Amino acid sequence: MTLLLALAACGTDDADPLFGLGRPDELDVAEDLAFEVLENDVLSSPGFLTGEFRVLRNFVDDLDTAHVHVQQVHEGVPVFGGEAIVHLDAMGRATGVTDTLRRDLSLDTTPLYAADEAVEIAVGATLGWAALTDDPVVDLWVLRRDGDHLGWRVQLDRQDGTHATSQPVVFVDARSGEVLWSYENLHTTTATGTSHYDGTVTFDTYLSGSTYYLEDTTRDLGTLSFNNGRSSVSWTSDTDTSWTSSSQTSAVSAHWAATEVWDYYSGTHG
Repeated sequence: MTLLLALAACGTDDADPLFGLGRPDELDVAEDLAFEVLENDVLSSPGFLTGEFRVLRNFVDDLDTAHVHVQQVHEGVPVFGGEAIVHLDAMGRATGVTDTLRRDLSLDTTPLYAADEAVEIAVGATLGWAALTDDPVVDLWVLRRDGDHLGWRVQLDRQDGTHATSQPVVFVDARSGEVLWSYENLHTTTATGTSHYDGTVTFDTYLSGSTYYLEDTTRDLGTLSFNNGRSSVSWTSDTDTSWTSSSQTSAVSAHWAATEVWDYYSGTHG
């Protein structure tokens, strides 16, 4: 659940704004104020048992508002999906917190299965070793899925030439060895195309076989077409990563604009 908190003013009463003037330390100041907000207004809220935070990224937008995006950590282990964005106005006053934090965590973070054991389990449950073309990547997370779990996240890769055809991600319970959850982290391919209003734009497409589709698996969005009709809808496709045909201009414009809007709402509002 995403929660927007109304917060009391914090920060500075100085006449000069903290953000938007290009000061070299303004992002450091934003981080300090964000952690103060998290400590005073979030960790002290009902139901919060424990909480630590790591900064993922921060920026000051065109309205001179600072946004500090943090990762929740439980006893040194990051919480999958547990993130928050603290929003601060130009004077350093908190205007809100957008969060998907886990409030009632109580979990032993000592693995009983080692990372290499988790890799063996994940590979056996998916592709098999013969299908892999790169070394698995494994790291430890707190996963909240049908309860709280300490899980090894195992990222696998099978490639065809330079394009990934399968990237399974498998979470293995670090205390029981059970496969908790898996999903396909499909690879996207960067393409360029001609838009109606913004000239040449860059966007992500999805390669399946030898066909590229206007599908962005990172943002989970895609652009389809009714092909100048009203009854039959289909994916917009091309044979390469250069989308310059006049018949593709509207689809490229829509797809690129959708990703820009997605990035704005994700980065600014969480």
